[in-house]
Amino acid sequence: MGNTKIQDSQYARNLIEATLDPLITIDVDGIIMDVNEAMVKATDTDREKLIGTRFSTYFLEERKAQAIYREVFANEFVLNCPMTIMMV
Repeated sequence: MGNTKIQDSQYARNLIEATLDPLITIDVDGIIMDVNEAMVKATDTDREKLIGTRFSTYFLEERKAQAIYREVFANEFVLNCPMTIMMV
């Protein structure tokens, strides 16, 4: 059974790396759980430094970013909400 968890983890990693767009996975509190390589390049910040930090702090409109992730968790999706990532 432990092998299934490892496979699930690798599958999730492959999914987020499959896109060329910056991608972040967060928990319900807005804490970054994982990022893809495109996000590392967009922020010019190591993955290890991004993980565990607050998602919304990387955007020019921090309150808008908070509202969007809350909407995603409440409704399971969000429609067209472009935001600008700050360089850290």
